[in-house]
Amino acid sequence: MGREAPPLDGAHLSVLMSHNWPGNVRELRNLAERYVLLGETCDYNLERLMFGAESTTPLTLPQQVEMFERSLIEQELERQKGSIKLTMEALGLPRKTLYDKLKKYGLKRDDFT
Repeated sequence: MGREAPPLDGAHLSVLMSHNWPGNVRELRNLAERYVLLGETCDYNLERLMFGAESTTPLTLPQQVEMFERSLIEQELERQKGSIKLTMEALGLPRKTLYDKLKKYGLKRDDFT
């Protein structure tokens, strides 16, 4: 994903080791992706990511799309070492649109150089 994964503590490892993993490696990969991309929205609670929770409010489609869009922009900025020109070309976005999205998501190109 081009993002640094937050470290797992002993409790997280225990949850992972005790799970049956009926979906095998695909299920584990899916969880790892959700942990990196959506973990912040649920305080990096693995059980909540794995099984859902009645008490959490599910993300709406627009919220999920925004999270995904931000992630793609971050990945491309990282890959292009903060180059706005190369990032906008790779993402197929006009310069103004990219700048608007950077502002919307609080991203600064200097963080990627």
